[in-house]
Amino acid sequence: MKLIFVFGLMIIISMMYVGETLHNQDFKNLTPRDIYNWTESTLNWNESTFEYVKTNVTEKLNYSFVNINRFKNILYSTMDWAGYTLFEVSKGSIEFGYINADKYNFKFTWKLLIFYIFFMILVLSLPLLIIIIALGYIIYNGIKTLYLRFKHG
Repeated sequence: MKLIFVFGLMIIISMMYVGETLHNQDFKNLTPRDIYNWTESTLNWNESTFEYVKTNVTEKLNYSFVNINRFKNILYSTMDWAGYTLFEVSKGSIEFGYINADKYNFKFTWKLLIFYIFFMILVLSLPLLIIIIALGYIIYNGIKTLYLRFKHG
């Protein structure tokens, strides 16, 4: 759950940073844009095209065929929901970043989030690092013992 939250936060902050970049570029060129109309016309989710399959239950009924078609209907509907949600959150984040580019520094927030993710990966890999160091020490002592045994031997 925490991983999904962090990835969602990364998407939102990165889209805010996109909005800030658009704002800075537009005001550098002295051509501000209507950000709401721009996001509505540029970012659109194209629904997946599929047909809902209906089976006539009075004929020979193949339950596996019916269940596969029901699963496909659920899968495509879920993909449409997830895509539509992601696009709407992205639009809102870009608009927020564009409007509030003067108030907040989203580039700093993005870098801070990336630092947090790498720090968490480092902290989580410390137990593995201890095991690797111990294994390296055991291998080193084994090679050293074999060398000394065959050298004197």
